[in-house]
Amino acid sequence: MQDQTPELWIPGSDGSWVDVSNQSKLNAAILGAARTSDTEVTRLVAHLASMGQYYQAARCLEIVAQHRLGLDFTGGELLEYQVPGFGDFHAVIRTMLEAGALYHKAQRERTADATFRRALLFVEEALRNISGLDRVDNGELACLGIAFELAGHCCVALDDSDGLDYYHAAQRYWGQAARMRPEALFQWSHHPVTQVVIHCLHPVVETRKERPSDPDDLFAADYMTRIDTAKRLLA
Repeated sequence: MQDQTPELWIPGSDGSWVDVSNQSKLNAAILGAARTSDTEVTRLVAHLASMGQYYQAARCLEIVAQHRLGLDFTGGELLEYQVPGFGDFHAVIRTMLEAGALYHKAQRERTADATFRRALLFVEEALRNISGLDRVDNGELACLGIAFELAGHCCVALDDSDGLDYYHAAQRYWGQAARMRPEALFQWSHHPVTQVVIHCLHPVVETRKERPSDPDDLFAADYMTRIDTAKRLLA
C-alpha cells in the first residue's frame, strides 16, 4: 500500500487493494462486497470513515441500499410482518439515513439532503401502495404505526414539517393497536423492526446543530414518549 494513496482490500473485488480515490473502481468493489454480508459492508464503511473518507463511506452505503431496494414497492414491505423478509425495507431506509449523515459529515450538504429525500420518497411510495388494511389485525395496525414513524424520521432529517402529520398518524395507529390488544404492545414495542426504526434517529440527530435536551426519550420503548420527543425536533 502506498502511503500517499488511501487503499482498501475488499473481498470479492479480486483480492487486490482498491484505490478509494478512484470512484469507479471503488463502486465496483463495493458492489462485490454487497454480495457477501452486512458484516462486511459495515466493516468497509467503518474503515473508510476511520480514514476520514466520509464521502466514500456514504457512497458505499448508498450503493448497497439502492442495490437492495429493488424497483418497485407493493406496500407489503410495511405490513406483511409474518413474511421472513419483513424488516429488510426498514433496514435499507436506515442505511440511506446513515449514508445521508455521512455525506453531511463530508460537508456535502446537497447530496445529504438528496439522500434523505430519496429515503422519504421510498417510504411514501410504499405507504401509497398499501391496497388494504385488516383493521382487526393488531399486527398490521402496529406495522402502520412503525411505517409512519419511519416516514416522520425521514422528515426530521430534512426539517420537513410534513413529519408532524406522519408522527400524528404513527401515534394514532400505535394507539389503535394498543387498544385492540394491550398485552401485545410490549412485544411490538420491542420488536426488532421497531428497534431498527427507533434507531433511525441516531444518524439523523448527528446532523443537527441543536440536539434535543432529552435525547434518551427519542429512543424510549413507549411510543408516545419517543414520538412526542421527535415532534419537538420539527417545532
